[in-house]
Amino acid sequence: MANFLWRIIVLLSIWVMVLFDYWDVVIGEAGFMFLLGSFFLIYFIRPIIQQKLLSHILLLVTYLVIHISYLGVQSISAWFIYYFLLVEPSIFIKNKQGHYYIVLTLLISFFPYFFSGLNFLIVYHMIIVSLIAPSSWYMYNRLSDLNEKDELYNEMFKEYRALKRQAFEVEKSARAEERTRIARDMHDSVGHKLTALMMQLEILEHSVGDKEKKGIRQAKEMARDSLQETRKAVKVLQVDGVGGMSSVFQLIRKLESETHIRVHLTTKKGVLSAPLTNDQNVVIYRFIQESLTNAMRHAQSREVTVTLQILGDHTMKLEVANCVYDHVPFKEGFGLSGLRERFEAIEGTLIAHQINGYFYLTGTFPIREGR
Repeated sequence: MANFLWRIIVLLSIWVMVLFDYWDVVIGEAGFMFLLGSFFLIYFIRPIIQQKLLSHILLLVTYLVIHISYLGVQSISAWFIYYFLLVEPSIFIKNKQGHYYIVLTLLISFFPYFFSGLNFLIVYHMIIVSLIAPSSWYMYNRLSDLNEKDELYNEMFKEYRALKRQAFEVEKSARAEERTRIARDMHDSVGHKLTALMMQLEILEHSVGDKEKKGIRQAKEMARDSLQETRKAVKVLQVDGVGGMSSVFQLIRKLESETHIRVHLTTKKGVLSAPLTNDQNVVIYRFIQESLTNAMRHAQSREVTVTLQILGDHTMKLEVANCVYDHVPFKEGFGLSGLRERFEAIEGTLIAHQINGYFYLTGTFPIREGR
């Protein structure tokens, strides 16, 4: 905006100088006022015109008509408009047509001399343009190189930020997965063993004398306290990790950034606020992971549709669809077999089928709010 304002100030200053020299000639001339208004109209709307070079030609032709019809070739001030239009593209034109602007301006600036013989003014004009034109050419090339380097730098900076963001997401996802794994291991191994230990101590308490019962009760209390601490630690790990639907979104972002697939994710009403247990969250995560992995391996299209919805406020439905052009016999592999076992463990079902050129993987399970 500041650059455009300075250009307007310089252009108006040149026009004031021209009008000062030719005031007696142009005063009261309706044709001159019309052409002058057209000149400024074209100049002001140039930024919004797609054909920039065409608008520059119209601007030059308009001033050429003004110059020949009303100003003549006897005053030096009339030529400064050409010099302005010769210098301006070298500084402010950022496309690859800047050289055409300079050449066209240079050629059109010599048209008025076809209407006059060789004189001092044409020699003066030739000297001036011989200085301005090469300078404008050099300046345009120099600024074009700087603009290309600036664009390249901006692109590299965007790539750097994208890679940095991707690295952060991957690291965050890895930490979350590690937290989830540790929490699950603590719950499955330490928690179960402490529970079994408490049961063994309970049995042992009924088979010993009163003297030994006190020590067994203390051991039971210690085991119970250890179990509570383990549960608290597991809960902290689960809270600090990504968990829940957030881990699903993160998984999709990660797979999209690392592979060629594009995921269209739809979450219907109630999905994000559904009361899910840790096991159910794990099943959703593994379902999305296995489905997208299969799509990467076997799908013949980059587009994959994922839909999550609640049926009747009591059932979660997960569906992934991807295009397959060839209808081949479907054979369930190890991954889907393991996924089916996970669904069955939470009283759910998993169905895979092909129809109308699409492969569908659909899983459902009842919503059970965990502690």
